[in-house]
Amino acid sequence: MYMDQIKPHRGLIPLSWMQLNPVFKGLTMCHMFLEGHGGVTEDLIRDNPTAAFVADTAWATNEYGSCVAMDGTDDLIDTNVQEADFGNCTVVSWASMATDFSMYLIGNATFGNDRFLLSRASRSQIGFDCWSNDGSNVFLEVFDLAGDDKIHMMGATSSPIETALYFDSKQVDSDVAVPSGTGAGYDWVIGAKYPTLGDKWNGNISTVLIWNRGLTEAEMAEVYKLGPGLGLGSKTDRFVGPFFGLPAGSTFNASFTTNSNQIL
Repeated sequence: MYMDQIKPHRGLIPLSWMQLNPVFKGLTMCHMFLEGHGGVTEDLIRDNPTAAFVADTAWATNEYGSCVAMDGTDDLIDTNVQEADFGNCTVVSWASMATDFSMYLIGNATFGNDRFLLSRASRSQIGFDCWSNDGSNVFLEVFDLAGDDKIHMMGATSSPIETALYFDSKQVDSDVAVPSGTGAGYDWVIGAKYPTLGDKWNGNISTVLIWNRGLTEAEMAEVYKLGPGLGLGSKTDRFVGPFFGLPAGSTFNASFTTNSNQIL
């Protein structure tokens, strides 16, 4: 399907450019929270603003622009998207913690069934938990990370080769075990494990990306380099946007091609 349109976004690299960068091959979800108002946010891959704010999820800003704020009690975003292959998947988010305790950042789960979860229980800890009904379970966890309230990139990848956990640009844990769940019937949620469970995210979330493949270690380092994280220089010269340093207020003319809701 060809989509020819002009969409102004602040600090966002054109999706047409993203198609030219192989690291974005297989990107199936892209939330950058650019609207700054309202109760829904757009998935830029699907061009469809159906991801709904739940409870007191609110708009906020940080040094990279617009983001969403959650209070750790009952806030979350339901993406209304269920596509998932836990054996070939990558989830990435740039987020900060408001307190030293927060929990689930990205989840696709329901109690007692397949689940794919990226979490950070404290400012010094990050975890990835993927359980499948067939018993192909993976649990990765790392402690002694940067214990601050800054924005960090957190990610998890699964492929036929390995499952890995990332913090900023570095792979911090891995396992040769590979999950095989599909998450069929469960929505991806942002800021929670699943809608009816507690232990939700307490802090801000700037970007959420999901691929239908497992990115390599080199690709994850490339994504980090392009996104809002540490290592982008001082506050005065950091990039403005999630992928590229367009000045605040910049616009672009985007003409891009999508197929099956993914960048090819």
